Amino acid sequence: MKFISFLLVGASLLLSGCSFFERTDDPYAKSDFQPIQAQGSVVEDGDERPLNSTLATAISSDELTFAPTDNWITDQAHLPDAVIDKKGHIFLYYSGWIVGNDLDRTAVAISQDNGKTWVYKKLTITGGEAYSLPQAVDVVYLPEGTFRLYYTAHAIDFIGGLHYAESQDGLNFVYKGTVFVPTGYEAKNSTTFKIGDTWHLYAVSEEGPQALWHLTSSDGVAFEVYAKTSFPMDGESVLPANGTWVDDTFHLFVSTSSGTIKSWSTKNGYDWYPDDGVRLSPQDGHTLVKDPTIVELKDGSRLMIYVTDIID
Repeated sequence: MKFISFLLVGASLLLSGCSFFERTDDPYAKSDFQPIQAQGSVVEDGDERPLNSTLATAISSDELTFAPTDNWITDQAHLPDAVIDKKGHIFLYYSGWIVGNDLDRTAVAISQDNGKTWVYKKLTITGGEAYSLPQAVDVVYLPEGTFRLYYTAHAIDFIGGLHYAESQDGLNFVYKGTVFVPTGYEAKNSTTFKIGDTWHLYAVSEEGPQALWHLTSSDGVAFEVYAKTSFPMDGESVLPANGTWVDDTFHLFVSTSSGTIKSWSTKNGYDWYPDDGVRLSPQDGHTLVKDPTIVELKDGSRLMIYVTDIID
């Protein structure tokens, strides 16, 4: 009798358009907040808040030449870093000035359609409460499906230090420990990637882009200082952002003071050479593009997410 009743209830649900197999627990289905779409008021020159910044996308089908798309992500945001998981979901981490009811927070935007639409989620880090508000996040996606988040944390007893946390869903992270906190010095705004068997981490020191920390590691957790270095280009030291592989060469994209995005390349992580040409230039009235992050889509094309200025 119970079996017959179950069948009758199931048939009724199917006729009404419901299904026993409909997912109701998808953590990526609904936004935690709505993205801001407005320009803020910059108080003075040198204001580092992203009040006049927007996150945009560009696409490349020939690996290194990108063209902007019409896809908007959010305003008043900067420092994006993205990975793509085994299912093809893009996880975009960024620093937003307004994130729901919070100010100056790291958020996660998730796209399941190659960057055309996004769901907006808040990020949490449990454990290590003194370092639970990440800034300038630097994310890698490990082969076993773990999200590892390197980030800059500021506390009372130091200025600028790198820590890391890990997650299985890309949203809820557990603090794992310190990566690099140089005594009496500063380390912030890292970018991390693996070449061969070696992890390479570059971070901004107290001296700025002309003296970047270059750290190396065999496991991506315990890093040692390899050198202080820089990426000189067109008479300036440029800031490295994120990179992408093309065949056996890793291309590290950089932001220039002229408002363009260029790149350097390496095969071993130690010897770097400037690439010819420009990866992306400002267009359609914009004055700058910067802070690029790149993911390779399943069709082989590459999606760049970058910062540009808000224009009326």
